Amino acid sequence: MTGGADFAGIRPAGLDALMPVDVIGTEPATAIPELTGLYGAFESSGSILVTRAKLRPGSKTLLGAAERPLIVERTFGKGRVRFVAIDPKHNPFRGWGGSANLWQDVLLPAAQFRQGRFSLANLSTQMSGTLYDMAKVKPPSAGHLLLFLLVYLLVVGPVNYFGLRWARKTDLAWLTIPVVVVVFTGFSIVAAQTSRGSDLVAASISGEEIYQQDGLTRTMGDLLLVFPSKNLHRVTFDRDALVNDASMMAGGDPIQTSYRSDGTSLAIPTDKWAPLSFRVRQVQEGQRPVISIEGVDDVSGGGYVKVKNLTNFPITRAVVITRAGLTDLFDLGPGGEQQCQIKVAPPQTLAQTFSLWYSSQLSPGSPEAQVVSYLAPSYPYSGGATIGGDLFGSTTIPDLIARLDRPILVGLGENEAPRFGYESAVKRSFRQLFIVHL
Repeated sequence: MTGGADFAGIRPAGLDALMPVDVIGTEPATAIPELTGLYGAFESSGSILVTRAKLRPGSKTLLGAAERPLIVERTFGKGRVRFVAIDPKHNPFRGWGGSANLWQDVLLPAAQFRQGRFSLANLSTQMSGTLYDMAKVKPPSAGHLLLFLLVYLLVVGPVNYFGLRWARKTDLAWLTIPVVVVVFTGFSIVAAQTSRGSDLVAASISGEEIYQQDGLTRTMGDLLLVFPSKNLHRVTFDRDALVNDASMMAGGDPIQTSYRSDGTSLAIPTDKWAPLSFRVRQVQEGQRPVISIEGVDDVSGGGYVKVKNLTNFPITRAVVITRAGLTDLFDLGPGGEQQCQIKVAPPQTLAQTFSLWYSSQLSPGSPEAQVVSYLAPSYPYSGGATIGGDLFGSTTIPDLIARLDRPILVGLGENEAPRFGYESAVKRSFRQLFIVHL
């Protein structure tokens, strides 16, 4: 329900009972910092019309303050009703660049509203380094460079001189020296192009939050592209993907984006061989189950669950969390299944958050640990738990378990996400953090 609705007409239709608020009226505002702080500044200025409302009992403010709610949620039957105190048809919301991210969050059916989100600035130094390692992007070896320079100096100097002297043609030095320079320059260019290969190299780190009951997947992550040549390259993403250039290119032509019914196409000019990084957000419907689990209903203060991997890729360092406790970490190959014991949270974990405990189970400094430390703060809510608070990062494990209303699985995988199309072959390396709401 948005602020532009005909609230007077809602009452005779009997829909007023659904509302999470009592609408009082409208008021002008000069700014909405709670909204622009999350989704970016408005592109136009002027007065902003905001609907004034009062919370009804049982309603919860997702954004704004109790005296000035901007987004409010209320559980009704087996669903949820959300009220947004703006009219998207009016400026500055109409044509606002932040609308896409706002409505992705507001329309998410599992009610997992995130107030902590990815920044659209440059990648963090830590994750940028991990992506570069995955893509095998590194400067030439210092030893190779020194050897190349040594050979160059020997050829252009002593070898050239003694060769001309032996042939008694020292007067041709004015010709042989430029020839040597040209040959070495050409060799350098050919060697550089050959070492890059003819394929696009892509490395991605993403988090996939899967709501199996809703058939919904939300993907967020970073993508590094290393193009094989200086040219105009076209990369196409699915139509439901939002792509932001995170490279902050200092020169060259800007990336041209075109939107079609079947996807988003980027025309990327590369006048340099610098890798380009992108931030990708995507929400997809029709997700098939990736995990099956049996025995949860029989668990009480312990017990076992049988977990099966329904995908064609391995899921590693996985853990199942239920109202009865959590399992040890385990690995599942494609199509593999395993019976896992549910344990009551051990005493040493009672004061730990899930993120801290999970990170401690991974090898310090490993790529897996880096992925978890980078992505986990972006997933504060889990298992359909009540909104409010960073459940992974600031809630202790016993409190997290008590607030779950469905089991979840957290694990690491190597799925090809985010997916994109390119005009030739692509060498991909990828890592995902999976949070599966079962």
